[in-house]
Amino acid sequence: MSKQDIAGAEKTLDPADWGEARVLAHRMVDDAFDHNKT
Repeated sequence: MSKQDIAGAEKTLDPADWGEARVLAHRMVDDAFDHNKT
């Protein structure tokens, strides 16, 4: 990829796979709850 291609590329924080991101987010929340439960 050339510098021009990189400069012209759309910048986004959106994940490439929304389904995978959703699964990871749920796992992160579950882990946080498990860590904080008494």
